Amino acid sequence: DTKRLVVVFLKCVTCNSCSILSKLFFFAHRRHDFLLIPELAINPLGDRIVNEFFKDSEEELNFRQFMRKLARFRKVRPNQATEFNNRDAKLRFLFGMYDLDMDNMISRNELLGMLQMMVGANITIEQINNIGDRTMAEADLDGDGFISYEEFVQAFENVDIEQKMSIRFLE
Repeated sequence: DTKRLVVVFLKCVTCNSCSILSKLFFFAHRRHDFLLIPELAINPLGDRIVNEFFKDSEEELNFRQFMRKLARFRKVRPNQATEFNNRDAKLRFLFGMYDLDMDNMISRNELLGMLQMMVGANITIEQINNIGDRTMAEADLDGDGFISYEEFVQAFENVDIEQKMSIRFLE
């Protein structure tokens, strides 16, 4: 598992003259390096994924920070969840992708922005607005016009997020 994670980490590195040890222990990844990864560059949610990786660490990540962030995508085996890949960690990461202004609430505009990125030109703005309105009506339980983290968790109550939010190469 660790070897595969090291390979992923090294793909982000732009300094080809550094030794492997230097890359692993001394090189800090910049946000820009992650956006050069083809899979993230073409992903409509790539920016938001990268923002979540860098939320707590400004503009750079070292290998340890990278591993902790990537652990959120590790498949959860029965009775083997950790603080990094348990249900709450996965839901907080996902919630953060919606909550761009980091006020611990998802506004209608933040929700619509995410929907627009996910479906792109496949549906009309009117359809996106309708989906957003229905989602807000169902998830905003207290009717304050925002989805709190607690409401978000409740909306995902019947979703097997532990398995759905996992990357196969980390198994």
